[in-house]
Amino acid sequence: DNIIIIKEGRIVTESDVGALKKNQRKSYLVRPKSMEKAFESIISKDFEAQKISADTIEAYISGDDVDRFIKTVAGFEIESLDVRHQSLEDLFLEFYGKGGNTL
Repeated sequence: DNIIIIKEGRIVTESDVGALKKNQRKSYLVRPKSMEKAFESIISKDFEAQKISADTIEAYISGDDVDRFIKTVAGFEIESLDVRHQSLEDLFLEFYGKGGNTL
């Protein structure tokens, strides 16, 4: 099955469902013991991340970077690590908002 995303009469992206699912990002919620050390470690490795509360970091990781991200968080103590999968709706909104990418 193919999916075509159209914005303002133009094709923004066209791909099969499998390729779209492969490109879905995962959001990792990290609760480290030392917030500053963990946050600096994550962003120094060029991961997109933000502090979402006083004790939690949210990092957005694509499929190819998961192993590198896990190795990064293994370098400091963590209280918990949770994974959120990007929905196809969120993926659609990401492409729609950007104005186009090709998979």
